[in-house]
Amino acid sequence: MMLHYILWNADPEIFELFGRGVRWYGLLFAGSFYLAALMLRRILLKKDMKDEQISKLIIFLIVGCLVGLRLGHCLFYEPGYYLSNPVEILKIWKGGLASHGAAIGILIALYLFIRKTNFSYLWLLDRIVIVVLFIAPFIRTGNLMNSEIIGDKTNMSHAFIFVKGIDDELVRKNGKYIDKTTINQIGKDTVVDNIHYSKLNLEVYFNKNIPKNRIGDFLHQLFIQQIENDSDLKQNIKLFIDKPSIEIIEQGGKYKATMTLYGIPRHPSQVYEALAYLSFFLIFIIYYIRQKGMIREGFLFGMFLILVFGFRFFVEFLKEVQVSFESTMLLNMGQLLSIPLVIVGILIVVRSRNKAPN
Repeated sequence: MMLHYILWNADPEIFELFGRGVRWYGLLFAGSFYLAALMLRRILLKKDMKDEQISKLIIFLIVGCLVGLRLGHCLFYEPGYYLSNPVEILKIWKGGLASHGAAIGILIALYLFIRKTNFSYLWLLDRIVIVVLFIAPFIRTGNLMNSEIIGDKTNMSHAFIFVKGIDDELVRKNGKYIDKTTINQIGKDTVVDNIHYSKLNLEVYFNKNIPKNRIGDFLHQLFIQQIENDSDLKQNIKLFIDKPSIEIIEQGGKYKATMTLYGIPRHPSQVYEALAYLSFFLIFIIYYIRQKGMIREGFLFGMFLILVFGFRFFVEFLKEVQVSFESTMLLNMGQLLSIPLVIVGILIVVRSRNKAPN
């Protein structure tokens, strides 16, 4: 059987500004937070909350969310490293955010906010979770543009092969010799352990600074070394032989080398999550509008915990492990953190049945 997967080679950067790349992830992150703040303000103004109070609440929530996102990853996934190197916690540009940490950060921030107000904790949470669901699909789309949080191996026809970074790294590190690269799927596969690895052609366009007789050894050494040293490439590219075949042809005094690689097909877990969270948002906002904002206290918050973290529990089975210690666990860290949140959600929904719409 021959499978043709989706070759995902999206550029995570939109453009450069003052020498630094502006990424899709950052734009989607900041843009969704801004729109969510406008949405929350509109919802709360209709409930006679003062504009000054809303602005203060939004600041509390943003700070709590951002701190929780970072600390959640550091303490849940790599506590040993970050407790030994606390300064590394501040280096958020290196990546590492956890949605479970964001949930805890928001809950703590909201508690600190309401201490000097008359607002109900659950009443506010019922409205906050609507805008959280609005943000979530954008974040997962950003993860997709970064080719991160990838899924496990699969033979499904909608599987993604994440190849971004292969060509970029070759050009970035070897611009003296390489002009550009392209990657194409050629519609053939190799079956190993019941997984259909897709055959890829990596085309490397050399400039005039390298003679033809050096290209083969240069590319073998360079690419194999890159595969060995880059964990992301190991997750997405397979070499079944130590020295893949290379075809070299001359084009206008320059050389094009074509190397055969094999792409690892994976579940696009970012897409699964983005679509699920978008669906949950539409359900919640339509329900809220139809009820004209009159809902049983805690009901939406409880349903949020059940749906979001219940879905998260199951979708984790389709994901690649994010940190090495998870490979020996029956359930990964994301699943273990989701279980108590789902249980709390069930208890809150049951409790809300005795409440009048408010």
